[in-house]
Amino acid sequence: MPGVKRSAAFPFFILLPSSFLLCGCAALGVAAYKLKPPETIKPKYTNLANQSVGVMVWADRGIRIDWQMLQVDLANAIEHKLKEQTLDAKGKPKTKTLAGAAYPVQPASIARYQKDHPEGEAMSITNVAPKLGVGRAIYVKIEDYATRTDEALDLFGEQAKANVRVLEIANGKANVAYA
Repeated sequence: MPGVKRSAAFPFFILLPSSFLLCGCAALGVAAYKLKPPETIKPKYTNLANQSVGVMVWADRGIRIDWQMLQVDLANAIEHKLKEQTLDAKGKPKTKTLAGAAYPVQPASIARYQKDHPEGEAMSITNVAPKLGVGRAIYVKIEDYATRTDEALDLFGEQAKANVRVLEIANGKANVAYA
């Protein structure tokens, strides 16, 4: 009866590989994502090394009414991402563009400054940035913010339109170095 055992096992070995074909594109997409490393995006501004850096997020009053922590949360996320890219687990610089960068002013302090000085909304960022106490200011101006995407109104998925500028501050004056 050796032939019976082979024939019983034979369909299993044919069906197992073919069952992966029935999974659809999702399984193939997951496999392709795991095999291919994510694309590295090179920075357009590379002058943060050995500088003190602060992140300021500005949002219109209407957006701030609905999303009170948006400025602090976004600034914290940006600063965290920069810190994450600054040093590896051994304390050595990951990239030359962020080597020696320091973040002496917390995003919550910058947001507090914005709240305490509402006159800053009417001023140019080049006049406000020197008051932050950093050598480089990353300024994010949120133009539009929504928690529902245009594609899927029934799902919670944030989307925003924003402008990013980097200001170089020296001797009490700020210049826009990246816009």
